[in-house]
Amino acid sequence: MEIKGRAISRGVVEGEALVSYKPISFLGGINRDGIVVDRDSDIYRKSIRDKILVFPTGKGSTVGSYVIYALGKRGILKGIVNRECEPIVATGA
Repeated sequence: MEIKGRAISRGVVEGEALVSYKPISFLGGINRDGIVVDRDSDIYRKSIRDKILVFPTGKGSTVGSYVIYALGKRGILKGIVNRECEPIVATGA
């Protein structure tokens, strides 16, 4: 499947998608190893490692931006696709 949209940050990515139908909070919702620890998430206990994370929008704390950045910097998160990108996710990307 090919998905087209407006880029927030540079780059091209290919890979397996991990899809959530619920908004994601990166602060407290995903641990530093890339495991979803938010019990209310529909992808609870799944790993985002080497995945393109697809979800409707972000939610929660502005510290989530740093969590996204750190997951990318450590090579855990390959990419993000949102239906609606809000400032927390955009800043971290």
